[in-house]
Amino acid sequence: MKAFIEHYLFPASALRNAAGIVACTLMLAPSLSAAVNVADTETALQAGGSQATQAIENLKQAYNQNDPVATRLLGDAYLQGLGVTKNSQTAFDYFSEAARKGDKLAQLRMGESYHKGQGTDANQITAWVWLTLASEDESPVKEQAISLRDTVSQSLNEAQQDRAELLTSTIRQVVALETK
Repeated sequence: MKAFIEHYLFPASALRNAAGIVACTLMLAPSLSAAVNVADTETALQAGGSQATQAIENLKQAYNQNDPVATRLLGDAYLQGLGVTKNSQTAFDYFSEAARKGDKLAQLRMGESYHKGQGTDANQITAWVWLTLASEDESPVKEQAISLRDTVSQSLNEAQQDRAELLTSTIRQVVALETK
């Protein structure tokens, strides 16, 4: 189980040893919500040039204050190559961090990443886990997460489905710890 969690649920860079697992599990720093204006940031990133550079700097400052929205937006920037060099692995790492902090869109991005093998190895069990978490509670991505999770479910046999449900419970607890 430890190896599975290390390989599929968290970026390897954060989990080099048991201390890394504990650190990832117990990071309880609350989000300081640096009030990132999502629409303005996305517009600046799309504009490119100095506006995109400034938007990336602003996102990095908010990221350094543990803002999960800024963390996810950095992931989006790296995924699309907006204001930074396109890098799906770096995007995945940012999505992973924001998802563990409870950002529903980042959880959806994690599900998509595992489903497609984008920035990580494809793994339908782990995709199902993150899509389930993204679909919980009310969020703008709930329906999209449910739809993709239903698609992923069709590729899982009964044993894989059972494993996915068990892992979902475990990761739900990790997310709960990190969002306190």
